[in-house]
Amino acid sequence: MRKTIRRIFMLKRWAVARKYTLLELRARIMLGSAAVDAGDTETAWRDGMATARRFFAGDYPPIRLYARCRVFTRWNARRHGFARPC
Repeated sequence: MRKTIRRIFMLKRWAVARKYTLLELRARIMLGSAAVDAGDTETAWRDGMATARRFFAGDYPPIRLYARCRVFTRWNARRHGFARPC
């Protein structure tokens, strides 16, 4: 898991350096999912809100925010003790 997270961080840095904003947003979403899976809900929420703000500040396809909303749903389910949504 750590190796995967490290690779996602590297992908995010690479995307930022080359100004590939959609790829950066995708990497942020993957980091949020990893944080939820690790039980770090505070990081998932903080990064998720930053990603959502960045998304709404630009002109991106709406489908790109779907994955971010899934992370929020998973975070909420874990926080309140519901079964993990599929």
